[in-house]
Amino acid sequence: LEPFRPTEADIQALIGTVIADERPLRDFSNMEVDDVYRGAIPFAALCCAGVQSIPLIEQALARPLSTEARRKLARALALMGAPAAVDVLLNELAVELAGDQLPPIHGEIRHTHRLAPDQAAMPEAAYLLYALGMARSEHSLPIWQRVVDLLAQASLDDVFATSSGVFAYVDAVCSGAERLASPAAIPLLEKLQLT
Repeated sequence: LEPFRPTEADIQALIGTVIADERPLRDFSNMEVDDVYRGAIPFAALCCAGVQSIPLIEQALARPLSTEARRKLARALALMGAPAAVDVLLNELAVELAGDQLPPIHGEIRHTHRLAPDQAAMPEAAYLLYALGMARSEHSLPIWQRVVDLLAQASLDDVFATSSGVFAYVDAVCSGAERLASPAAIPLLEKLQLT
């Protein structure tokens, strides 16, 4: 193994590649069971570039971007624990959760005909929730509460249905609350338990 020590130019190139690639991140694993993706994944490389990449990603987020690019860069920041991810992810989740029910999985994801949980197949909002949890911010509490409120409508069948994503939503809220480790999350976890 060789240490990964990208230069600023390398990081800028990775950011540019992530922005230009409009595919959702799940596409890197959306393949046959016996297939193996052997190429470099620019998003993964960017997340491994170290804290020196945070201000460069923040600068990129200040520019006009597609929804997919903005979400990818915010997730990268969240994975690195950068507070700048929170507002972007909250805004994106507000859009995703504006309806009267939790968004299901959209698009074709292979091998998801089995019962949940299937972490390779989640609604986009669940992926964003997991990222938000990694940012460890009390500003996440209202959006988690919104998810818990919407989960109250889920049936037992929904819990085990891969397409609904209910399992992923519950796990994302619990994971985020665990990382936050704040007593302020206790009421929503209690409500979630009763749901």
